[in-house]
Amino acid sequence: MSVAYVDTTNCTIHSLHIQPIGDRMMTQREPITPYGCVSVPIPSSIICIDAMKAIRVPDAPGFMIIDDDEKLALLRALALPNIRETRNQLLAMCDWRVMPDSPYTPEKRAEWMDYRQALRDLTNTCELLNPVWPTMPI
Repeated sequence: MSVAYVDTTNCTIHSLHIQPIGDRMMTQREPITPYGCVSVPIPSSIICIDAMKAIRVPDAPGFMIIDDDEKLALLRALALPNIRETRNQLLAMCDWRVMPDSPYTPEKRAEWMDYRQALRDLTNTCELLNPVWPTMPI
């Protein structure tokens, strides 16, 4: 079986192990999964390996390999409400930090305002199936 090794930290395809067509029996050992990666079977429906994408499936463990842009758009649409809900909770948790009467210095308040703007921009600028959340100031 052909597999893609997906880096779990950034959801990218690290490498591939393609079994030759007609080679039903493995004559050699399958390569060792690279550190920080998981082995994900490549579906037989995938025609073009260059177009493959690794995605996290919303509300499911693990990864999926796809090459269909319509399916990718649908999965992104399914992920968006969950991302917005998490983003809104994070914004609500730090509302008080940017108020004029908060105990923070103006510089620290500016850091929190930048963080809050990065949260708001998340749904417009990130890969929705593998969002990179901004780092909360300390």
